[in-house]
Amino acid sequence: MASPASRLRRSCAFAIVSALLVTWVSPAAAADPATQCTSYKLGAAGKQAAGLLSCASKGAKDGSETDAECVSKANVKAADGFASADAKAGEPCQGTSATTTSRLEELTEEIAGIVVVPPGGGTCASLATRTAGKFAGALLKAESSNEKSPDAVRRQAAVEKARGSLLAGIAKAEAKDGCSGSGQAEPVRVAVEAVVATIVDCIGSDDGCTEAGGEVEEGGTITTDDENDGADAEEPVESSVESPNAGTVVIVVEEVEGDAPTGYEVLGQQVDITAPDATASAPLVLTFLIDASVLPGDPMTVTMTRNGVVVGDCTGAAGVADPDPCVDSRTVLPSGDLEIVVLTSQASIWVPVTELPANGCPTAMLMSMLGDMTGADRSTELDIGWNSLTHDVDRPNDTRFALSLDCSAASPPDCDTCTITGIDPRNGNCRCANNTRTTCDQPFAADSNDCGGAICQCYMAPPMNLVRGGTPVCVIERAGSQPTGSWDVSDGAGSIGLQTYGVIYLGATQQAPCPACVGDASASDGVRGGTCSGGPSNGQPCDANGLDPTYPHPGGGATSYDCLPSVANNITGLGMPMNRTETTGHSELVATLPCSNAPGEMCACRVCSGNTSRACSTDAECAAVSAGTCSSNGFGAGGQPNSCDDFNCVVDGDTEGVCANSLQHCDGLVEEDGRAVLACNSNTDCDGYGSFAGACTVSQPNECFGDTIAADGAASPTAPKTAATFCVPPTSNAAVNTAGGLPGPGRARTEWTVSYATEP
Repeated sequence: MASPASRLRRSCAFAIVSALLVTWVSPAAAADPATQCTSYKLGAAGKQAAGLLSCASKGAKDGSETDAECVSKANVKAADGFASADAKAGEPCQGTSATTTSRLEELTEEIAGIVVVPPGGGTCASLATRTAGKFAGALLKAESSNEKSPDAVRRQAAVEKARGSLLAGIAKAEAKDGCSGSGQAEPVRVAVEAVVATIVDCIGSDDGCTEAGGEVEEGGTITTDDENDGADAEEPVESSVESPNAGTVVIVVEEVEGDAPTGYEVLGQQVDITAPDATASAPLVLTFLIDASVLPGDPMTVTMTRNGVVVGDCTGAAGVADPDPCVDSRTVLPSGDLEIVVLTSQASIWVPVTELPANGCPTAMLMSMLGDMTGADRSTELDIGWNSLTHDVDRPNDTRFALSLDCSAASPPDCDTCTITGIDPRNGNCRCANNTRTTCDQPFAADSNDCGGAICQCYMAPPMNLVRGGTPVCVIERAGSQPTGSWDVSDGAGSIGLQTYGVIYLGATQQAPCPACVGDASASDGVRGGTCSGGPSNGQPCDANGLDPTYPHPGGGATSYDCLPSVANNITGLGMPMNRTETTGHSELVATLPCSNAPGEMCACRVCSGNTSRACSTDAECAAVSAGTCSSNGFGAGGQPNSCDDFNCVVDGDTEGVCANSLQHCDGLVEEDGRAVLACNSNTDCDGYGSFAGACTVSQPNECFGDTIAADGAASPTAPKTAATFCVPPTSNAAVNTAGGLPGPGRARTEWTVSYATEP
């Protein structure tokens, strides 16, 4: 007898088909061969349904077993009809005889559970079973006719007529002697219509189901992956069945119907398998291949359900289903797909699932940075230091990282009191310190599994191209510690505390400061579909992790953690500290400190006298850590408010302004936001860069900060903006300090797209 989960799935499926029955479809002038093929198969399925239930009705009359020869005759006739339909179409159309036979055999079992045959049989059960068969045949005949000549009104009339005949036939049966009950018409109707719906899905729709089936010998295998190309985003689950016994195997992969078990989330699709029964000691071997696109951050947490019940891991001897069923193995393939092998004595319905946190709130926030791209006007940018050379720094588009969330104190469904507990490494931005091409999953710890004990270090953004004053550099923002903060999942409001280092490398050329990842069609998918161009990984495969509309010039391209610059070109050691709190609210930094290089002027940032590696904006910040007063420049270039000749910054409404003094630039290399980046005094200077530089025609004012530096974020569940104002200490490189205006203020503004993961 079919399971309750199976009946629920079928009822849901028929609800869809019933809705379609009342939708008008214009009549077709003439059916094409493929349409005729589908029509013939639906008709053959209708005759098979009537025939199989007729066989069952004969046994029900005297209480005997259903005649196997009668069943075989109905199935062979249907198989011949399917083969004839394929031949007439010139090539096979959707739908196999094996799949349809499996569904109709399930229907026969289900009808036997509704129309109970009393001991010794009876006319009532026999007539009711035959009536169910006629009803199934009539429904499939109506679908066959409508496929060849669409007419929703006519089809609906045929369905209503068939339902009327079913009611009359069951009523007549229940008036006979020997009936074990009454009210059988409605459950029979529901069961028949649900199975008919699944048959129509598989035969009448190209994407109704993926199916495979046929006869196997002992140890034979049937698979849905005939092309041997694995799973993909369109067909996220591929399946195969190895049977220890000869018989018919049918696999149908389709959309999940019904809910996952409490505490679990469904991944991909469900797989309905029919196969000969086996034993725990000599089980069926089911292999499920699940595409990386639907997997959680930790694929090893995925398991399967059988008929809605979660399947545990095997604990017995090798090759034995102990417990029965059980998951024998999980393997993450090089493609990122997951292979799960299950041992079981029986088949039925299988669904891949992953466990949810106890209260149903997210466990991770998946963030994608939206940088300025051609045609987009986004606020995402960095402004660093009092020197305008490091203002308006574009950040790579589609830079992704994930933050782990602890929402245990939240009350779903709002999930409004979540704590940020660190970096979730699922997006591949954590790499081994001893080999940055190797991903790792233990942020800031010695990772023995992935890194051989080396530190697993994480990055906030992939290599960022930067050319200022004609000098090319490549900047990578590395995380120094776990992020902290809080987040309200319900409205997308919160703050993220970040300790990061901007590691600066001398760039290769003005046209391509950073190595590029060329030819990767899909960024940050874990698949290295591109090739590194430049740097120590030149020629090696790469997965793009960020997009730059300007560099490599012209046309832009992608950068990748797989294609980092040479460590020999690092000019900042650990990097330029940029510790900040990114907030969806308001952030502000006010100049209250005497400037060392501009008497009478006030600066926003200095460093603590007792710890010159610590940037500050007030004496209180230094006193809190026993580091003296906020009065030193450290190794910095000397504090001043801005790089304007007279320190007069004409501020706009954005609290960033321009100086009266301007610099000339070449017009051949202009970034996406319109900023020219190659400094010049004459065309001769531009010629010195190369023919790409153009002419010295662009007069561009220096940018600057006023006395108050401010930025505003914006809360949103899916598209928040964050803002941060902060102080940046000097590096150990005097040239970098002078060019960047350090120690000095910093401002970060970022637009994001955000989604949430509810699995580990």
